[in-house]
Amino acid sequence: MKRQAGSGCGRSRRRGNLHLLLGSLLVVGVVILALVGPLLSPYSPREQVLARSNRPPDGEHWFGTDSLGRDLFTRTLYGARISLGIVLAVVLLNLCIGLPYGALAGWYGGLVDLLLMGVLDVLYGVPSLLYIIFFLVILGPGLTGVFITLGLVYWLDLARQVRNQVLVLKEADFVLAARALGLGPWQIFWQELLPNMLPPLAVTLLFHIPQAIFLEAFLSYLGLGVQAPWASWGALVAEGVANMRSAPWQLFFPAALISLTILGFNLLGEGLQQLTRDD
Repeated sequence: MKRQAGSGCGRSRRRGNLHLLLGSLLVVGVVILALVGPLLSPYSPREQVLARSNRPPDGEHWFGTDSLGRDLFTRTLYGARISLGIVLAVVLLNLCIGLPYGALAGWYGGLVDLLLMGVLDVLYGVPSLLYIIFFLVILGPGLTGVFITLGLVYWLDLARQVRNQVLVLKEADFVLAARALGLGPWQIFWQELLPNMLPPLAVTLLFHIPQAIFLEAFLSYLGLGVQAPWASWGALVAEGVANMRSAPWQLFFPAALISLTILGFNLLGEGLQQLTRDD
């Protein structure tokens, strides 16, 4: 039985390492394309030349052109930059809101925990799409509004996870020792609690990122996200769907990059989750 358990653990770790490797390759590949790809193109993402509209992929236009003659390779990779900006917004706002909120609830407990978790339960009961529409109405259309809105949607899960972790760890021996040395609550949190919570928190963030990327693409597809003349993946997919029969490449390339990016972050999250369980 021990041999079987050890063998299963080894297979699980190998699977986790493989997922981490594949996910890292996909994510790093998209990042490189987003940062370097547009520099390799001589075309502007907004340059319209109707004489070359709906041109299929060739040596001059690697992804073809759209209905206005704009180079689809350049526009698709600029859309990748928008998705990477969403990744940063989701991570930063999750950490800035979810970490202190959950830490306060878990550390002080009692009435503070009851009130903060009550607010969280109320927010959980409201559909995410209503949050998004509400914040977009307040902030207005544009990149800034989309970044902030998507960042504010996903902090609830992180806050609850931080609260649960703090509840468990605050009674640990190393925390009691830190209290005996006279460290304050926030010193204990940053120096003792947070390092022990990082792996599960990283898994949560990695699983939120593909959700946010897909949600931005969906909003742009509906016309609620990034507005013209910016080129987001969702807007490109919407344009591609309209010309799917006559120019299928206009849909294929942005949809393929969305799928690969989401797959990459999901593989990273699954791999890290698997390794965390094994440890």
